[in-house]
Amino acid sequence: MRVRYWTWVALCAVVGLGCGEPRSVGPLPSPCAATFTWLDKAKPTPDRAGMVELPMMLDHVAVDHRVWIGAGPEGRCLLAKTKLGPKDNFEGRVCCEGALPKAKGGGGTPAFLSIGDGLLEELYVKDLHPPSWAEVYFDLN
Repeated sequence: MRVRYWTWVALCAVVGLGCGEPRSVGPLPSPCAATFTWLDKAKPTPDRAGMVELPMMLDHVAVDHRVWIGAGPEGRCLLAKTKLGPKDNFEGRVCCEGALPKAKGGGGTPAFLSIGDGLLEELYVKDLHPPSWAEVYFDLN
């Protein structure tokens, strides 16, 4: 027997199931929003490289269980690595409070972001999600 869509939605709401598509919190994806919330509460001190160890509840945010925290144009930015490659190459997600830094490049070269006063340079843009986050990769070749 087929259950109609609205009946299913109502049933999910009554029972409290997480039915439906995952949603972003505000303009940021949920993992970024949760990480910023944790940073505000825990106030961890970044190491010399700007890295912060994530608590167990946020281990899923980055494959190396750490995020880089630094200054963006309108507040903090974080970089979470989602896939590691050879020669320190990686894929990840940059999320910022406020707007992302302006992407540079073009004219035959891929667009890239630099954040943290040049600490992280040439994070190539894989997918831009204005105004505040982007999927990026770093490739040493």
